[in-house]
Amino acid sequence: MGRSRVASFLALPIALLAPPALAFPTSRLVYARGEGADSCPGEAAARHAVESRLGYDPFSLVADKVIVTEIVRDGDELRGRVELVDEHGLIQGVREFRAPPAQCDDLVATVALAISIAIDPTSDRVVPPLPGPPAAAPVAPPAPGAGEAPAPGAPPSSAPPAEASASHDQPGADQGPALRAGSGGASEIQARAGWSVMSSFGTAPNVALSMGASIGVRWAQFSLNLEGRGDWPASAPISTGGAARASLVAGSLVSCFHRGVFFVCGVGTVGSMHGSGEGVLIRHEGDALFVAAGARGGVEVAMLGPFFFRPQIDALANFTPVGLRVDDSQAWKAPPFSALIGAGVFASFP
Repeated sequence: MGRSRVASFLALPIALLAPPALAFPTSRLVYARGEGADSCPGEAAARHAVESRLGYDPFSLVADKVIVTEIVRDGDELRGRVELVDEHGLIQGVREFRAPPAQCDDLVATVALAISIAIDPTSDRVVPPLPGPPAAAPVAPPAPGAGEAPAPGAPPSSAPPAEASASHDQPGADQGPALRAGSGGASEIQARAGWSVMSSFGTAPNVALSMGASIGVRWAQFSLNLEGRGDWPASAPISTGGAARASLVAGSLVSCFHRGVFFVCGVGTVGSMHGSGEGVLIRHEGDALFVAAGARGGVEVAMLGPFFFRPQIDALANFTPVGLRVDDSQAWKAPPFSALIGAGVFASFP
């Protein structure tokens, strides 16, 4: 099969592989190399190519949808096959690509691009062709030897410099668009922002409704965020009559590691807790420093466009023994630990 035929076939649109309605935003990758394809790049290289194009790791071991990829030798060619299997075990899309054995790296790059489009159909629409054979360098007539004069009327020799045609063989030379498709994607910095609604435990005499906003950046598998949080006042009755009431305003610095749809974070929080009494003889109000630190875990589920849904849970150690006193007696004291459970909608850009 000639290279011109390979280039023509691989240049076909692959939008049919995964239309937007069948996009596989979070999938489990199954990658195999058959007999005769042992020298082709392995699963790690294919994963890296997909991550580089998308700017994040889209694969999860617990995903319901599966992308099955196989590279095998088929006669005098290599064949790459990509299957999309939904959560019911039904095949929703199949594409095959062929290339000469000498172009195995390019074939895997093309397969990785097809996988990227299956995960995010907006990432691209056409598989770039494999590079064709380099053009033959023109051969100039030999220059006249020493003591020899050119023939009468012959033009002077114009042989091109040797390095003009040597660039095709130098390491790092242009290897075609299929290899350059995702360059720089893994190191791209993305801004992120979102809004969350949570329930707070251990920061007031009763469970409090909490609202939070976040802004930050993500690079590869890491993110750093600044968050603001406000707990609505929550109260609980006290034995002497009346009620103790508290609210919280705080800010947090959050550093996270992402793997597939999952993430874990370290959280540091500093804020001000406001306390007061209700229905008591002597009503006082006051503020106290609130300091806590701990861990967060959650998942990020892709939605439309740049948006994603993020449920999460925080477990924090309270470093300041905040308490409320009503009528000269202690009505409530913050426990040594607090927790936040909630979810929000976020977006990443560009």
